[in-house]
Amino acid sequence: MLLFNLKVAINLQCTETSSSSAMELEGLKRCRKILEDQNVEVQQLTTDRHVSVKSYMKNHWKKVTHYFDTWHLTKGVNLFFRTVRHN
Repeated sequence: MLLFNLKVAINLQCTETSSSSAMELEGLKRCRKILEDQNVEVQQLTTDRHVSVKSYMKNHWKKVTHYFDTWHLTKGVNLFFRTVRHN
């Protein structure tokens, strides 16, 4: 088994989707298609904590282990503690 990190670049214009949130999911779907067309088996994927991406991974790409990147995770934890501290 060959393991490596792979970055995929796609061209996605903001006018192609209804919002920046929709771009997150559309970008993931396009990357998945590119990888599947090249017969690349994805075992793990790290993304930000976008709700639609999380839902898509859970419901449509179950075989892939989904991780959240540490920067976004830390940002969320810090925001939570700041909110709790001020209340």
